[in-house]
Amino acid sequence: MTFTLTSVALWCALVQTALSRPDGLPWPDSCESLSPGNNVPPQTGPMPFELSIDDNKITWDGCIYITIKGEKPNEFAGFMVQARDNSTGAAVGYFREADDVKLMDCFGKVENTAININYLLKDEVIIRWLPDNGYTGIVHMYATIAKDYMEQVYWLKQKTRPVKVIRSRDVFDK
Repeated sequence: MTFTLTSVALWCALVQTALSRPDGLPWPDSCESLSPGNNVPPQTGPMPFELSIDDNKITWDGCIYITIKGEKPNEFAGFMVQARDNSTGAAVGYFREADDVKLMDCFGKVENTAININYLLKDEVIIRWLPDNGYTGIVHMYATIAKDYMEQVYWLKQKTRPVKVIRSRDVFDK
């Protein structure tokens, strides 16, 4: 019986490895869906992680810090974050590398998606986002957060409160 269970577990791990990308990046269609691409449906209940932003209004030459936070036993292993324009749904702006963060290009734009650098359990990640030069509008940060490295338990496209990006002189107009 033990041999059979071990064999099944090994087979499942091999299948997962075969279906995964060797570079550890999500599949290309993940850019649009923010899904890990594993054919497992996302969780529908409340997410046990905190997804927050440090401000809700910045100038187009400013930045926003996005925090993903979990406390034991609700640490997380993976994430994928994009900023999307509220009107068009297009990914806007770009991220900067940080601890536990690597950047990915989506939709022909450079570094507009932040993902986990490894699948070690994390209790907090802070990611810096900057709007495109001259961009003004309202954006939401969308995050898919995976509880485990196999991405079997994840919450899809969780949304932050809106961020209003304004021109620098608009600060003085109001």
